[in-house]
Amino acid sequence: MVYTYTQISNGEMDSDFKFFVNRGSPKKCMEFLMQGKDMKNEYLGACLDYMRWGGQETVMYELGTKGMINFIRQWMNLNKTNLIWNEKTPPKNLTLPYIKHNKCPIFGKHKGTINDLGGKVRCAHKSEKKFKPSFIGSFSYFDKERQMQIVNYSENEPRDNLPDCAWDENTGKLLDSYKNEWEAHQKQMEKFENENPTFIIDNYCYAILSDEKAILSLEKVLDRLNLQPRTKTVYCSGFECKRIDEIPKNERELYEGERCGGHKEENDITIHPFSGWKLAWYVQKWYEQVLDGKSPVFEK
Repeated sequence: MVYTYTQISNGEMDSDFKFFVNRGSPKKCMEFLMQGKDMKNEYLGACLDYMRWGGQETVMYELGTKGMINFIRQWMNLNKTNLIWNEKTPPKNLTLPYIKHNKCPIFGKHKGTINDLGGKVRCAHKSEKKFKPSFIGSFSYFDKERQMQIVNYSENEPRDNLPDCAWDENTGKLLDSYKNEWEAHQKQMEKFENENPTFIIDNYCYAILSDEKAILSLEKVLDRLNLQPRTKTVYCSGFECKRIDEIPKNERELYEGERCGGHKEENDITIHPFSGWKLAWYVQKWYEQVLDGKSPVFEK
C-alpha cells in the first residue's frame, strides 16, 4: 500500500508494523485482523485495504455483504471511543449511493411525484383499471425496484377443467358424466360475458426517483456499492436436485424428476472500483447520518 510504504520510508513506523508484514493471501490478512484486537487504533481504510485483492480497475474482498458488515462492526467495537475512518476527511462531493433519477425510471413520460414517510420521492402517476367484480384475482409480491409490497389485480375468465377423456373419441360428443360440469361452466361464461367492469382499481406507479432524504442502512450502502450481485445461483451436480428438502413444499413438484432449478446463496465476494480507503469514507458517511451513531445496520 502506498500509505504504508510512505510512512515506513519516512521513519514513522518500523517494518514490524502489522500492515507491512506479508501474511500470505488477503484472506489470511483478513483472518489475522479479525482475531484479537489487531484493528484497535488503526484507520478503517488501512484495515480494509490490507485485506483486499487488487486489479487494474477493481478491488475484491473475500467477503459478502454480511461478512463485510461483521468486519466493520468488529473494527467499530474495538475503536468505539476513537473512530478513525481515514487519514483524510471525505471530499465534499462524496455522498452515499442514493437513488437519483430526473424522471420515472419505469416510464419516463409519467408525471407527478409524492414523498413517502421514509424520505423517498416516488412517481405519483395514476392509471385506472376496470374489472368485472365477480372475476377478480389478486396476488401480492415484494417489488425490488419500488422497495415495497405490491398487490397485482387481474381479471380471470372462467375456464373449463374438463379432461380430454370427457369427449367421446369416435363421435366427439361430451360424455353424460361430464354434462353437469360443462353446464356449470357455460353459466359462468354467460355471467362473465354479460357482467360489466364496474370494479375500479387506481394503480399508482410508485417507482423511486430519489431516496436522498432517507436514512440508508449499512447493508443497503454496501449492496449498492458492490459490483457483484448479492446472491448467486448454484446447481446440484447430476440430474436430480439433492437439496429438495430446502424448497417450500408447494414448489417441490417443479423439481422432482427434473434437473435442479438452482438455489440462491449469499455471494461470498465483494467488488468495488475503488480502494478500501474510499470505502471507509462511505462507511463514515453512513455512520454520520444519525447522531450518536444510531444509523441502522441492517434493512428491516
